[in-house]
Amino acid sequence: MQELTAHRLLNFTLIFSAANSVVHQLVWALHQGSTVNILADVWPMFIGDTLGALLMLYGFKLVLSRLHIKQV
Repeated sequence: MQELTAHRLLNFTLIFSAANSVVHQLVWALHQGSTVNILADVWPMFIGDTLGALLMLYGFKLVLSRLHIKQV
């Protein structure tokens, strides 16, 4: 298993946030059946997903580092 670094966590978070917000807005636009500005609606969700995921992931990383659990 690869070492869990801050850079890898950041990459994972950005990819997750982008994919989640774009797919969510596309599904919402298809459901509404009207023209919506997807690009304007994606950014708030992307920022929220990114901040929330970063807080959780770095919090978990901090807790795991304090527990001194060896990674396999």
